[in-house]
Amino acid sequence: MDVKSIDTTTHRLIPSRFPPIGVLERVASQEDFDILFEIESLTNDRLRDEVGEIAMIAEEDRLFGDGTSLIMAPFTHPPALGQGGRFNPDFGVFYCAAEFKTALEETKYHRAKFFLDFDSGPTKIDMREVLTDLNKELHTIAGQRNLLSDIYHSDDYSTSQALGRNLKAEKSWGLEYDSVRATRICYVVFRPPALSNCRQSRHFEYQFDGEKIAHVVEKIEIK
Repeated sequence: MDVKSIDTTTHRLIPSRFPPIGVLERVASQEDFDILFEIESLTNDRLRDEVGEIAMIAEEDRLFGDGTSLIMAPFTHPPALGQGGRFNPDFGVFYCAAEFKTALEETKYHRAKFFLDFDSGPTKIDMREVLTDLNKELHTIAGQRNLLSDIYHSDDYSTSQALGRNLKAEKSWGLEYDSVRATRICYVVFRPPALSNCRQSRHFEYQFDGEKIAHVVEKIEIK
């Protein structure tokens, strides 16, 4: 498989559930984190939700300091509901896109599927855009959808998950691939140090009409 040097700003849209500052941004080292986590996790349920399974990340790949909580979080939370993501059957990864529109289309599809699976009926969810710099050599299968139809299958992730598991075992930094929901590039990152300078951007409201995300409204913050 080819390897490609990537140096770009990525776009990611996530539920806007928690405040932006997390415990990982309040410490500067693994030792500081271990002490703080041991003290706070005894009584802080939200902390356990936020940090997740920190043991899922090798110590040399853990990040601390400003902006790291939003990078680390997806790596410490394995996929829910059993199916897993396209390239991660049972471990956490960081999905992002080269362009905002691609991230939007990907998340609209997956959020709608989530609501449909739970038969939630019309509802709304607040989402926020996260911008993160990606600067590493990634494996790439971009431009190969016709050749790799099993990996790019719309709903069957068995082949793509096997690929993701193998790349993670080889300590790959990540994979560049074509979006299945849009027409541009996506990335799946397997190791946190590939990412840096994570910062919040815009906020949006996704409006689900019972079948699909029918409207996306940007929420303007009034100061």
